[in-house]
Amino acid sequence: MSSHKESFVIESESENVKQSCRYAFKEMQVMVKKEDGNDFIANEKFSFGFSNPAKIEVTVIPEGNSTKLKLKVSNIGLGPIQGKHCRTVANTFINAVKFKSNESSSIESKSSAADELKKFADLKDQGIISDEEFQAKKKKLLDL
Repeated sequence: MSSHKESFVIESESENVKQSCRYAFKEMQVMVKKEDGNDFIANEKFSFGFSNPAKIEVTVIPEGNSTKLKLKVSNIGLGPIQGKHCRTVANTFINAVKFKSNESSSIESKSSAADELKKFADLKDQGIISDEEFQAKKKKLLDL
């Protein structure tokens, strides 16, 4: 049996990473056979060709504001072609998860800056902070 194991950390919360895993499976057109808490088991669809369908096992481990993923891709075949196929499937999955996690984190970051800006605008409107203080916070939040 050929297999490829890999662990990596994503600077995002576990719920976002689990959503990113679902996105990766969908993009890869892989069938999720089991999702149980922080564990996923999925299988590639059978296709005729040199490679046997791969089995993908993922464990999502929350670590504060970041998340560790343990990934194992395996298939029944032996040899360099099957091993390469496992690595290719793993890399495709990892890239899709990282892409979606970064995209989601960027959206969250922008919305939290907007929320903060709204709070400071409300404070300014209430006369609690001056316009100069509001402008300074605005520049800081928007990285101007």
